[in-house]
Parts: sequence; C-alpha cells; structure tokens
Amino acid sequence: MSGWYLLSHLFWLPAIAVIFRLIYRGKYPVAAAALSYFLGCLAVIPALLIQSVWNVHVPESPVSNMIALPLWACPVEEWAKLLAALGAARLLKEETNQRAFLALAVAASLGFAAAETVLFVMERGAYLLPVRVLISMPAHVSFTLFAAAGLAGSPSREVSRRTFWGWWMLASVAHTAYSGPLVLDSEVSWWVPVGVMGTLLGASVALAAVRVGRRP
Repeated sequence: MSGWYLLSHLFWLPAIAVIFRLIYRGKYPVAAAALSYFLGCLAVIPALLIQSVWNVHVPESPVSNMIALPLWACPVEEWAKLLAALGAARLLKEETNQRAFLALAVAASLGFAAAETVLFVMERGAYLLPVRVLISMPAHVSFTLFAAAGLAGSPSREVSRRTFWGWWMLASVAHTAYSGPLVLDSEVSWWVPVGVMGTLLGASVALAAVRVGRRP
C-alpha cells in the first residue's frame, strides 16, 4: 500500500517542474518548489484539527457535511493553502514577484491535495486513489489559483485585508461548488466532478492570465 501513497505525491511532481519552468521568475526554483509543496502538505493539519472537533459534536451525515463545507471545511482548507504559498514567498523573499507567487501557490495546493489523498486512501481504501489523483488534485489547484491570481495581480505592493479576504472567499466558493455534489450524493456520476473541475480550472487559469499576464 505504501507504493499507492507514494504515487499520490509523485504523480504531479513533473507538473510542478513544468509549471516552475514556464512561469516561475525567482531565485532557487528547486528549493522554492520543494518548500511550497512541503508547506502545503503541512497545511492539512489545521483542517484535520477542526474536523476532529466538528466530528465530536456533530454526527456525520450528508446534511451535516454539506453544512460544514461553506461553514468551515472549504474556507479553512483554502486559507491553509494560501498561507502556505504566502509563507514560502515570504521565506524566499518573493512576495513582490507575481509569476513566482502563482507557481508557489500551485505547488502548495498540490502538496496539500497529495497529503489529503494519502489520508483519504489510508482511511477509505486505495480505490479512491485514481479519482483523487486525476480529479481532486487538479481541482485543488483551481481553487487556490483563484485566490493566488487575485493577490498576485494586485497593483499595490502590500495587499489589503479586504483584498485578501475577498479572493480567499472566491476560492472557498469554488471549492464548495466542486465538493457539494460529491457530499450530497456519494454515487454521483464521475462526469460531474470532472466537468466542475475542468470548468473551475479553465476559469482560474484565465483569471491568472488576465490578472498577471506577461508581467515580470
């Protein structure tokens, strides 16, 4: 089973390498990718802590899970991934480099999704791995990219709290739109998450292109 867990981390590493090659504009690209990915993996911890408290007080059901999505699950996960990317940017002193920040956000979101995939597979079985790796992981990129593109395209050097929370909320809404159908109906056709993921990924990439474009 350890091979399956390892696969969830290794599958998207070539994608991270390609993304950093194409859009990263900063020093130490290998260290930057590794740092942001690692911080993204650690970002799973806050979500797990809050989930454990929630599960103690609220019986699990489709209704309670659906309430949890917009109430705390999606916002906390997007907050954690965004802070992982911001933390990597600050440690690498890349906070003013817009394209570098986009690359860091992608690496952080994939790190988070890979760690979450490992936990899902350990709890529920390896049958979830293909869906998680091929659909959920790029979906996580799209959620985080909404917020990262908004912040990276900010004209001011210091991003205001209003700007931060606004783009964070957009990422949370996108995350809820993806997870909602899966929570309400565990037997939902796989075309639904594929379609939602593809739409969100296309929209987030388009937003990144508009907000950042060819800026250095």
